[in-house]
Amino acid sequence: MKESILWLFQIVTAVLIFFLLGLHISAQHLGGFGSFPDLAEFTYKALMFVALYHGLFGLRSILLEVGMGRGAEKFVSWILFLGGLIFFIYYGIVAA
Repeated sequence: MKESILWLFQIVTAVLIFFLLGLHISAQHLGGFGSFPDLAEFTYKALMFVALYHGLFGLRSILLEVGMGRGAEKFVSWILFLGGLIFFIYYGIVAA
């Protein structure tokens, strides 16, 4: 995908983290959404997904600024993608 689209997703996820974190705190720690447990679970999983993308893309950007070859850049991108996918599947679906 083009870097400009990925960077746009990075900015959008920053805004989403702001709102989802407020919902998460309200749902999980302040007793909100008492009659809507599915909404609390959705905010948890959505926040995890958005934060994973935001954090891993930021890490990818930092690592690619080092100036490595094209093959190494693809390797780093795939390792971070697969690591994030495994983390989300395990902690967002299996362990939740």
